[in-house]
Amino acid sequence: MKAKFTAPKFGVLTNYGYTYSMIEGGWISADLATIVSENRKPYHREIQQYSPNEEAHEKNIEKLVSFGIAEREEKQ
Repeated sequence: MKAKFTAPKFGVLTNYGYTYSMIEGGWISADLATIVSENRKPYHREIQQYSPNEEAHEKNIEKLVSFGIAEREEKQ
């Protein structure tokens, strides 16, 4: 599932257990399943799978959407 971060500020992710990683150029979930890209072009605002744990990644996307800070994108 593709998704995009829609909140105006990335810092809000800390409220949901994400930590910023300068090396990865984005915010990583506590379970290491998901990254929200902030400083990696052309992936700015993309929510991507960070580890092989696809089930945890899907749950992370669902949570971010339910919090109103992300939206799903149709697969192309």
